[in-house]
Amino acid sequence: MAVGDRNAPSYSGDTSHTWDISRLILSGSPQIHDALSTAKVHWYLILAALPAAVWGFAQFGVPAFVVVATGVAAAVLTEAVLPSRRGSPADGNSVAIGLFMSLMFPPGAPWYLVAASAVFAVGVVKWAFGGLGHAVLNPAIAGRVLAQVLHPEAMSRYALPAGLGGGELEGGSSVIMALRGGSTGGDPLQRLAELGYPRSGLDEAVTEWLNTYLLTPVGVQLPGGYIDPFIGLAPGGIGEVSAVLLLIASAALIGRRVIAWQVPLSVFVGFAATIAMWGAVPLGGAVLGGDVLFHTMHGGLLFLMFFCATDNTSAPATGAGMFVYGLLGGGLAAILQLFGLYPEQLAAALLIVTFFVPLIDYVTKPTRFGFSRRTGQPLLYKARS
Repeated sequence: MAVGDRNAPSYSGDTSHTWDISRLILSGSPQIHDALSTAKVHWYLILAALPAAVWGFAQFGVPAFVVVATGVAAAVLTEAVLPSRRGSPADGNSVAIGLFMSLMFPPGAPWYLVAASAVFAVGVVKWAFGGLGHAVLNPAIAGRVLAQVLHPEAMSRYALPAGLGGGELEGGSSVIMALRGGSTGGDPLQRLAELGYPRSGLDEAVTEWLNTYLLTPVGVQLPGGYIDPFIGLAPGGIGEVSAVLLLIASAALIGRRVIAWQVPLSVFVGFAATIAMWGAVPLGGAVLGGDVLFHTMHGGLLFLMFFCATDNTSAPATGAGMFVYGLLGGGLAAILQLFGLYPEQLAAALLIVTFFVPLIDYVTKPTRFGFSRRTGQPLLYKARS
């Protein structure tokens, strides 16, 4: 008789109780069921990123769509032609890698650079290290960094969105790079005004309404220039420009427990603390004069910390480790954003910190009760008399 057989007789140990074992199921560990599978996690992430991607297509046009379509297609085809090693296109991982990587590209990146980066991300970073769940680095971030190394000029050409008239940004390849030099005020919005950076009528109208009805009565004044990047009228990576869409997507992902909240929170804290301290220095300002809000909405931080830093394979396994990882990654990302040679270097910062994840896991791993953290051996206690 097999356990679980519905025809199995009931067992009665006494005259008052009867136990029916026909529905008893025996299985090996783990014995906790969760309906959220690996494939579902990937597809949830993909769905959450789609609104930001569609917004990028609307603002940057056909070139942006070609970049994303090329990245996804190259990643999926690479997964399909390689021998199966823990993963297939059906689980959505290769789609997520191609999508997230290409959404960090500028809209005018050449298709062959996108394709080569996607092949590298899936074929080398993921497959060569054992497939799904075994990649040492985040494949999407590694592909983005490789493209920057292979063709820094192409990866430094950003365009204004259609809502700001389109075309290239004068004074620099991106908003962050345009801020370098020529200003002694330490105010990034003032520097952009000097460069003739455009603002939409919506930015002016919403800023005026907020100041009149909400902020001025409490003694706060919001300068113009923050509403455009919040809604997505700013140059940047294809899927990185709309702060409001990324925040809505992240709230849904955290609410469904698809991503851990510790990583994005600690990344932001590390980034914000560093920007607040040193953010005004490149503009000729003083220490402790950085504009955290401005730098948060320019440079791709929100996309990176919600869709890339939360990767379960490359991030630490413990809660304490996630905080250490995020603080280091956010702090280094801020330094590279302020003083790096190229725009959009936040991905490189996270890639560097990923190399320290094994050490972070080792230092922050919980100690077994009754065992020594240093030696791993059982502790011997003397009996009290």
